[in-house]
Formats: sequence, C-alpha cells, structure tokens
Amino acid sequence: MDHKDMRTSLSHLPAEKQQELEQIAGLIDKAVQPELVILYGSYARGDYKEEKDLAPHRWSGHASDYDILVVVSDRTAESDAELGRQLYELCNAQHFSASVRPIVHRLSHVNQSLREGRYFFLDIKREGRVLLGSNIGPLTEPEELPTKDRLRIAQEYFQSCFPQAAHFYEQYEFSLAKEQLRPAAFNLNQTTESAYKCILLVHTLYCPHEHLLDYLGFQASDYGPVFEEIFPHTTQLERDMFQLLDNAYIAARYHLDFNVTEEDLDYLAPKVQRLLDVTQALCEQELERLREESQE
Repeated sequence: MDHKDMRTSLSHLPAEKQQELEQIAGLIDKAVQPELVILYGSYARGDYKEEKDLAPHRWSGHASDYDILVVVSDRTAESDAELGRQLYELCNAQHFSASVRPIVHRLSHVNQSLREGRYFFLDIKREGRVLLGSNIGPLTEPEELPTKDRLRIAQEYFQSCFPQAAHFYEQYEFSLAKEQLRPAAFNLNQTTESAYKCILLVHTLYCPHEHLLDYLGFQASDYGPVFEEIFPHTTQLERDMFQLLDNAYIAARYHLDFNVTEEDLDYLAPKVQRLLDVTQALCEQELERLREESQE
C-alpha cells in the first residue's frame, strides 16, 4: 500500500474537526511545501478524547492532540527538529480545539524506516489519513527482512530499551531513599512500561503508541510469563495495586491528592524487579534464536 492507497477521508470526524485539519494542512503547506502531510493517532483512528470526555478529577489521561507527520524533501535546508518547532508554534498560535503536534522527517528516512519495519512509521502507514500529498513516488512497502537484519534491529531495540527500563528502576531506588514516594511510584510505572515495550520491540520490531500497562502487558504476554504471572488480578488488593502502578504515569506527577505509601511500593517493587529479570531473559533468548537462525 503506497500513500496514494492510504485513506484520505475525514468523514469519521465532526465537521468542525475536518475544517480545522484542512486549515492545519494549509498552514503547513504554505510554510514548508511538504511532500506529504499525514494525520495519525487517535484522530485518524476516531477514538480521540476531548477534555469534556474526561473525568474532571481523573488520575490519568489527557485530551487527544492532532498528531501530524510532515514528510519533507531530502533537499530541505532546515533541520527536522527546527521545522517541527516552527510548525508547532505556527499551528498552535491559531488556538484550534486540539493541540497540534507536528513531527517532521525526510522522505528517505520515512522510506528506510518502513523498509526496516520500524513500528512508528508502520502504524502511521496503517492508520494514517493523508491530508496533503504531492506526486512523489510511492512510500516503501515493508519487506520481509532477512534474519540478520531482524537481529540487527532487535539488538538495537534491546540495547536502547532495556537499559532505559533498568535506569528507571535505579531512579525508583534513588527516589525511595530520598523518601520521595510519588517520583518513586512514577519510576516504577516507567520501568514497567519500558520493559513491556522492550519485549514487544525485540520480538516483533513493533510496539503500539500506548501507556496503559494492562494493554501493553497483555500484548507482551504472548512472548512469556510477564503479565498475570507477575501482576495477578485475582484479589481486590492485587487489582488495586496494579491500578495504582498504572495511575502513577500521570497522577504521581500532576495530582497532589495522589497517595502512595512505602507499603504500596514495597508490594510493587519486587514485582517490577521480577519483570525486569524476565524481560532480560526473554529478550536475550530471542536474540540468541535470531543469531542461530542467521547462521543457518
């Protein structure tokens, strides 16, 4: 499926949202003359949330953004980061009903990422809606990668994601030692999220753009005993503790009435440490399998 086969209709959105997205595409077109402008994320799927849809005293969750991928020519002079900053300021100065979150990438980078099965761009290609497109050639079709390339990419993910997960756990221990319980809870949450994403990336080269731990844990459980075996949901205490861990992503940082005790952390930390250990073992096992397969 090239970009000309991707969906373009915004009919699943209210008229005012369609009009705003047309305005956004026009602003971007005038500013940078892009190759492609693609809406992705919750507004592309139709499962977006506005502030009015969210509980006023919620522990987690936020209103959805307009997520926009701007694909520019390789000959563009400014850096991707600089263009992204400029487009962010330009679009959000208009005070649309949702915040605009543009990211900018060169066409060659997008195609190389698709060729290698990079999950972020695969998601956009599968779910995105083209707001603006030129007569460029088709985007690259994802290929069945040779095992040696799968190994290389999986190794890259492991070397990036697992140390990050371990670092979050070290930050948990540092915060706990300082009796900073809310940051400690947040770092346990991030350890868990990073571990689940590490498993998914190493085994599939794909990971959804999601922070909900039950969703990520359920997906990762296809590759080992990393969800209910570590975080059982049988008793009310078990369910409450896992919910506290999940809530900490937002609430531990932004809600003053988020309460967590040392006893809560003493309950959760060994489980998160176990998840780290199992994650490392599962990922190293998969990498070894790929090594052996690549030598056949």
